[in-house]
Amino acid sequence: MRKCSLSAAASNAEALAGTGLAPSVESRFGGVLRDEKAERRMRGIGRQLVQHALVLLPECQFRLLRADCRNAVSLPGGYIYVTLGLYRDLLSDDLLAATLAHELAHLAAKDHFQQTPCKPDHALRKEQRADSAAVALLDAAGFDSHVLVDLVFLVSDAQPPGWAAARAKSIRNLTHQSDKVALRPRAWQRWFHLVADPRLTPPVFTPIVFHQ
Repeated sequence: MRKCSLSAAASNAEALAGTGLAPSVESRFGGVLRDEKAERRMRGIGRQLVQHALVLLPECQFRLLRADCRNAVSLPGGYIYVTLGLYRDLLSDDLLAATLAHELAHLAAKDHFQQTPCKPDHALRKEQRADSAAVALLDAAGFDSHVLVDLVFLVSDAQPPGWAAARAKSIRNLTHQSDKVALRPRAWQRWFHLVADPRLTPPVFTPIVFHQ
């Protein structure tokens, strides 16, 4: 299936922005930890997710940060970081995929280029939209999207009070009866186009029930 195009100029601008921000983010979280096994695992799962995205994403660099806190961060140009504290708890590939899918959703939506201070309610909605896109991407790539609920509680300390519960509720609504329900094939692409225009409300994914 053909992916949405990304102009060379826009791609270069994102890469430059990410390169400029990377040193400060890496310093804030204790620096980059070189772990060949972890990086290889992140690359493999990350590439599997990117292959199933219906939007053209930048070539991603997956890095492990030394910090013991549980967090994941993405930057323009395809930088995706997972802290050591979180990575230790990502025992299953589904959990790691959920982490990377959420960050890929932020990259697709260009959430990093927010020009005005983000109000708390808007910031929460932005996270919920990224969760919605992550569910669609995880399902498309063959991962268990239900574990996204586990992830939001794992990183609850990095969020304002009440956010984890609100996000989990939204995710459960999307993944309800997931053994018999699938999102429309173009859900990821539809989400991408809608979220790019802040005047439009987030889409409600329409489930298709497979009768056995």
